[in-house]
Amino acid sequence: HANPEIGLQEIRTSAKVAEELRKLGLDVQTGIGTTGVVGLLRGGAPGRTIAIRADMDALPITEETGLPFASKNKGVMHACGHDAHVAMALGTARVLSELREKLKGNVKFIMQPAEENYGGARNLVEEGALENPAVDAIIALHIDVHEPAGKLSIKAGPIGASVDVFMVSVNGKGGHSSEPQKTVDPIHVAAHAITALQTMITRTLDARDPVVISVCSIQGGTAFNVIPDNVHFGGTVRTLSEEQRREVPKRMEDIVRSVASAWGATCDFTYIHGAPVTANEPGMTELMRQAAVELWGHDGVVEMQKPHMGSEDYCYFLEKVPGAMGMLEAAKTGESQYPGHHPKFDFDEKCLPLGVQVLALSAVKFLNDA
Repeated sequence: HANPEIGLQEIRTSAKVAEELRKLGLDVQTGIGTTGVVGLLRGGAPGRTIAIRADMDALPITEETGLPFASKNKGVMHACGHDAHVAMALGTARVLSELREKLKGNVKFIMQPAEENYGGARNLVEEGALENPAVDAIIALHIDVHEPAGKLSIKAGPIGASVDVFMVSVNGKGGHSSEPQKTVDPIHVAAHAITALQTMITRTLDARDPVVISVCSIQGGTAFNVIPDNVHFGGTVRTLSEEQRREVPKRMEDIVRSVASAWGATCDFTYIHGAPVTANEPGMTELMRQAAVELWGHDGVVEMQKPHMGSEDYCYFLEKVPGAMGMLEAAKTGESQYPGHHPKFDFDEKCLPLGVQVLALSAVKFLNDA
């Protein structure tokens, strides 16, 4: 936690991870996906291969937790629990390495860079992280702070939204603020376009199929009395279905261009597809659920009622092999809770050995109960 590194700059982190895996006698591959690490634990008998994934990157956020082990790297913070994910994966590697002679098959530890950049998992898949030996299934945990430590929140099907990025440039005609009638005001056009995009959600899309459009940046103008020539705005689009994902950009572009045209402006519209929907495979979901029940009882499992509209590039692994991600609850009892990506994000470290338990037992059940 004290030495966070952002995506594709996890030099110290990946070196430390590789060192720990080698100490446990695993076959270790480094430099995959730039800074990724893959460790292979071979069991005592032949069998299937299960992967355990942990992301390693931090965020460009200045930490405000006041923790004694707060970030030493200015402007960089583990604000999403990825440090916990690494710790739990290494703990699981330690436990399973002591049981290797009893394992029927292999466990592959995929230590992934650049999850926050929406590209780390895809790069690892393209560079063969799921091959040699071929991975039959994959599991992962993600820290969550909605429930006290000691619970696993999980569901089959979609658990996280797709995320796409859009950018719009409104091109008008600038001039003096005292004579707006001689201009084509791009600020005015951008304001109407942004409002129209939100109205599109409530009036043209099915409310039962969620879509979230967030305009997160807008730039235009440099003086209080000058109407600029251009305004730029952009943000993200999140959906839970591929049908909506295909339809939304067409509607957005039609709306933005129509609004611009109505006021005599033109526009440039760019849409970039990012990570797809993250969907848990039912069989692997049930495997993780049963592992948690055996460990902590039925009260230790919470059925996730609705997907998060946040995204996870773990989806690129799930496109290739069956798998599941559980949310490991870690809220600190009696303290204010701050969400992921917040400068004061923190979690109850009691969750760490519990995460090791559920990952290790899930792996053993997959390999030995086949």
